[in-house]
Amino acid sequence: MKHSNHKIEKINLTSGAKLVNIIVPDLPFSIISAWFNAGSRFDPKGKEGLAHFFEHLLMTKTKKFKDRMKRLESLESNGISYNAFTSRQACHYYQFQMAEKTYDSLEIFLEGLNASVIDEKMFESEKEIIIDEASRSNESPESRIWFLGTEALFQGSSLGQNFFGTEKSIKAISIGDMIEFKNKFYSPEKAVFVFIGNEPTKKIAGFINSGYKKGKKGEYLREITSEKAYKPERLKVEKRKGDRLTISINFKTVPMADHKEIIALDFIASYLADHWISRLNQKLRIENNYTYWVESGSDNFSDSGYLSFIYTSDKNKLNPSLDIAFDEIDILKNKNIPKSLFQSHKNYHKANISRRLHDPFALLWWYGDPALLGGELISPSEYLKKIDELSADEIRMVAKKYLTEENVSVAIIGNMSKDEVKFKL
Repeated sequence: MKHSNHKIEKINLTSGAKLVNIIVPDLPFSIISAWFNAGSRFDPKGKEGLAHFFEHLLMTKTKKFKDRMKRLESLESNGISYNAFTSRQACHYYQFQMAEKTYDSLEIFLEGLNASVIDEKMFESEKEIIIDEASRSNESPESRIWFLGTEALFQGSSLGQNFFGTEKSIKAISIGDMIEFKNKFYSPEKAVFVFIGNEPTKKIAGFINSGYKKGKKGEYLREITSEKAYKPERLKVEKRKGDRLTISINFKTVPMADHKEIIALDFIASYLADHWISRLNQKLRIENNYTYWVESGSDNFSDSGYLSFIYTSDKNKLNPSLDIAFDEIDILKNKNIPKSLFQSHKNYHKANISRRLHDPFALLWWYGDPALLGGELISPSEYLKKIDELSADEIRMVAKKYLTEENVSVAIIGNMSKDEVKFKL
């Protein structure tokens, strides 16, 4: 798959929805997706977990496919893969198929959006699955740390809500809540369709227009609380037995619309973590044996974003490891990266992006989030050129602007008290 020949076309649909068509010549498959601003930050108070729960129910049964397995058999017998994903900001649904099955798949996809049925038996059965999924995620420190970090970073705001919810909040959700949520967040004019393949925009748009009709206009279930009104919780500790700790260092960053700074922040994430010559893996893994590996993660929302660094360590190595991590961040903020080192990291960062985006699902995220949230839609090849244009001064200034004491939160899972944790940025 060549990244240099993507053509991006956008069109408004008759329902009020938007279509972004990523035309990739000679692509043997296609991806159909629909994106909605309907993530966990929109959960009603006391019913946290609703957005993720709803994702499990939509497109499960429909007027045409009253039996869940018959719908799945119809998809998979035609080589069509279906899945969905909920984040703090958004929820999206997608189907992946060979190119010749594109319109068969799109017909099933649109029927699922238009005519999903939620019955009492399915609702109660899936509720138990949701509770089990939440429990499994919370029991795993490696999974839980991602949620704990953002809860601390965005405490008090809608972005800081418990993503999965609790058993109590999930059990409080009714079918009526689901219907209200669908009517207000999934009305047709709120959808952004992202199609990746080699189909003409007018043909895809015409097919969606004929199968996805304009309906009653939705409205927000409740006002979301902007993260800007709240300061991060500087240190959040979730106690668990054992001496092994799971740690995240988290920084508030920028909304999806601030694309230029996102490029610099993505480079900073790569410079500090995720590969052998990254600064934190050099210092914490190779030189000091404090951890097995340091990885990074990030996301950008309508009004903010975050950058996180995650690793594990022994209890007696926690404070020295934090000292090293924050020392490296301070160096990045106060000194330009040497020219040869800067180029080496650019080379790795570009190669890693190119490798990653040969995965079609990574390509879907690449275009889907900015299409929904007003970010800049650029092809991977254009993005790689922008990495080449980054200067050491720019990286230093962006680090100085966002990797600050005011923007930081450290989250820890393990057998440790807050009084035992010492760090300074």
